[in-house]
Amino acid sequence: MKEFNLERALAGDPVVTRDGRRVRVICGDLNNDDYKVVVLIENNGREQVRFYEEDGKIRIAPHPDDLFMIPITVERWTIVTASGDVSLGLFSTEEGAIATQEEHYKGGRVVKAVIEL
Repeated sequence: MKEFNLERALAGDPVVTRDGRRVRVICGDLNNDDYKVVVLIENNGREQVRFYEEDGKIRIAPHPDDLFMIPITVERWTIVTASGDVSLGLFSTEEGAIATQEEHYKGGRVVKAVIEL
């Protein structure tokens, strides 16, 4: 799991608690001196309201309800040439990489890259 990022969470990136429950971030600017972040945590088929500091922590010590980002991964393809160099681009489809490899990099190989954002 990745450290909680309020900006990304508010933009819709997926969030979970330390113990893996799904979270919906409602706001990050609550007019409150202690807690600015309001979330809904999935709990036995229902949602419960919780309040957090901007870093996604509920207390100083690690807690099962602390917030984390779910890593987002994307798959792309690239070409490794016969001499072992990597082509200059990433392709969004394997087919596109294969077509380019067959046309420009004979003897090369198409390789999948999984990238964590």
